[in-house]
Amino acid sequence: MASKVENVQGWHPLFQKDIREIGSWEEWKGRWEKAALKEELLGLLHCGFSVKHTSDVERACLYLEVADGYRDKANFELEVEKEPQGVWRQKRLEPEMRLEVAQKALRMLVDKLFTNTYKPLNPYAYEHPSWAGAVTFPAVLEKIFWFFGADRFSYLQECNLPGLDSEKHDDVVLRQFIKDLVVFCWQFHGFDGFGHEKDNPIIIKALENHRPQLLELMYATNQLWYLVGQPRSLDKNSIGKLHEIALRERCGKGPYATLEEAWMVGERLAAMILLLDPIWKKEFARQEKLKEAEKLQQQAKWLMREAGSQ
Repeated sequence: MASKVENVQGWHPLFQKDIREIGSWEEWKGRWEKAALKEELLGLLHCGFSVKHTSDVERACLYLEVADGYRDKANFELEVEKEPQGVWRQKRLEPEMRLEVAQKALRMLVDKLFTNTYKPLNPYAYEHPSWAGAVTFPAVLEKIFWFFGADRFSYLQECNLPGLDSEKHDDVVLRQFIKDLVVFCWQFHGFDGFGHEKDNPIIIKALENHRPQLLELMYATNQLWYLVGQPRSLDKNSIGKLHEIALRERCGKGPYATLEEAWMVGERLAAMILLLDPIWKKEFARQEKLKEAEKLQQQAKWLMREAGSQ
């Protein structure tokens, strides 16, 4: 047996190499910055999520930046590359290679970040997805809303939103991620037992700050009707954002002066706002009464303490 091993060592190419792992995220970044070959970039993206001693925030943000524009080669064409080159009028290969690298980054995000691997024991109780801890870092949350923001692109087919009817694996996972993200953002009141409960106020504040982008994402993916069942979740700023979306120009129509005008030409969001507006007004009035009652209760407690100290 020993002689057979020695024989393998004598000819096998892997025994001629000093093989080791990338030791840290800093080393990975150094190799990424120096890499120029497409195959090098693809290989680094493939192993990036398994590198030890990693900055999870920086890694997620970098992958999102690399994946940006993954749906269309037009996003990766410079003006000088749009015209065929040479005597044979051959197409430039650089845009296709950039697209391939971006799509690799997207696939790694789908496999390692966007897929919810957690299966709740109780299907009737809401539980946080497996990616909840990873995406609630304020920098990652901001980058995710930036990534899915359709307003950065000239045409819908160029943006990073998944196809609404596509059965491709990546599109299916992305649609589910966005759907779950919408629910998570409205349902989140704090982590319990995740080990970073102290960060709950920061996360809640970050989610509130990103509600305009969340509403834009819900509009772009046809999920605003989720709010019909959550009338108490909306604040006045969010309702103002919904008004803005409903009244603005799109597809050659608008802008509109009133919700009624938008509704008359078939704007469904305007119809939803008109339907829910009386409910929102009642809810805001109820909240004001609760705040006033709490204020009076605090004043009464203070007066009782003052009377007891005399």
